Amino acid sequence: MSDIKMIQYEASRFKKDEQPRTNVELGESLDPWQQSSTNATMPHTEPTSMETDPPLIDETSVETFPTPVATIYGHVETRWGRLHHLQTPQTEWGGFLSCDEWELAQWIIKSGISQSALDDLLKLNIIKQPLNLSFYNKRTFYDIIDQLPSRDIPDFECETIEITGNILDDAGHPLMTTVELWKRNLVELVEEIISNPALDSKIHYEPIRTFSDTDKNECIYNEAHTGEWWWNIQSKLPQGATVAAIIIASDAMRLSQFRGDKTTWPVYISLANIKKHIRRQPRHCAMLLLGYLPVSKLECFTEVGRHMAKQQLFHCCMQSLLAPLVEAGQNGVKMTCADGNVRSVHPILAAYIADHPEQCLVACSQEN
Repeated sequence: MSDIKMIQYEASRFKKDEQPRTNVELGESLDPWQQSSTNATMPHTEPTSMETDPPLIDETSVETFPTPVATIYGHVETRWGRLHHLQTPQTEWGGFLSCDEWELAQWIIKSGISQSALDDLLKLNIIKQPLNLSFYNKRTFYDIIDQLPSRDIPDFECETIEITGNILDDAGHPLMTTVELWKRNLVELVEEIISNPALDSKIHYEPIRTFSDTDKNECIYNEAHTGEWWWNIQSKLPQGATVAAIIIASDAMRLSQFRGDKTTWPVYISLANIKKHIRRQPRHCAMLLLGYLPVSKLECFTEVGRHMAKQQLFHCCMQSLLAPLVEAGQNGVKMTCADGNVRSVHPILAAYIADHPEQCLVACSQEN
């Protein structure tokens, strides 16, 4: 299904409304998470038939950007293509003996069977003797899984931050504390997402404007690339540039329920270029972990100064996480996209998704 057909179908639905409105927003918002959630609890949703087989209508309701956008500078082999050329008859099924054994392994992974139940299953004579599998317990099974080719996701690096408090020790020196910020390179994560061959045909590279009528009086907004923000940003970039609209999401969560105070604060990244019904599904791996913000009580501060110190620490960490965007957003980075084409990508922050307390933290305002 093409994007044009999808937009046309949404336009035909809009025309059936009894009370049409200007600037109608169709579909769901760009937010792939609930206000205070991460990808850990996102429901699994499949695209409906409307998203796969819309009817045809007139194509005159679509306006493309007036200057060249997403210019292709070459074509290279995708990651899957390179892995395919490296395969041999011995590694065709990734360490498993046959296609049947691969399908069994795929069922084990997707079924959610526990490791103890897997051990019990593989010990059954009806499984062991006639099948003659290359794995005989959970350990040997996961050893083969670990040898499969994995995504080249950037490694974490730890940044140490020293904080000087306003409480003095017995010698009259201010107390200090050290916190750790674990992070990945943001630009490399953008390249990892936009180059994922599994997302081919599911990524938008160009902004468009859609209308419900040929007179272009009523706008339709259903994906990020149909919004005014993308259109305005594209007009400020050099001709041929490709916008990578970054979505950042963070949410502090408690790890221990009944004892202790263990808390983690993950930050995630996704791209608004990806179709929203695809981006929401965890199985498409369209959202990656960017880093962990430090969680500290900051006992080196008084009760009065602690709140402001936490705000300053948060903004210091976010500045460090987003620092790679400054140069990459201005000058662009040549990246191999999911379709194998090389484009000059400008990663730009488009949205920050957070619950109300974190929204106030970002805006440096009181929660009330």
